[in-house]
Amino acid sequence: MIAELVGSTCDVEGRYTQVLVHPELQMLADSDMGWRVLQYNAGFTLRSRRPDVRVVSMVFYQCSGMGGIQRKEYPLDCYDSYTLGVGYWSVGLGDLETRDYVNRDNPMAWAPFRSTLR
Repeated sequence: MIAELVGSTCDVEGRYTQVLVHPELQMLADSDMGWRVLQYNAGFTLRSRRPDVRVVSMVFYQCSGMGGIQRKEYPLDCYDSYTLGVGYWSVGLGDLETRDYVNRDNPMAWAPFRSTLR
């Protein structure tokens, strides 16, 4: 059994009753990440049993070569027809320029700096 880190917050605009934030931490590139995010998000959504709950996934790669901050899509199709899919954020910490983040007040700004120290 693998435990997943999921944070729960509310939508201040009132569109969704609950927003689940799912950060995924990776040391290396993973070619199956889109499939895994689809499984996690589908599982969290089904478990909530509510159509107004949303899952936001972010994959943080502590390595270079992942292209910085990108929006990724993982679609499943059948005969050129879209059947199911998921969108998520990919953050390649090793590709972010340290000096752009190190002086910011946000604690996440230290992540690119720490990843370059390895």
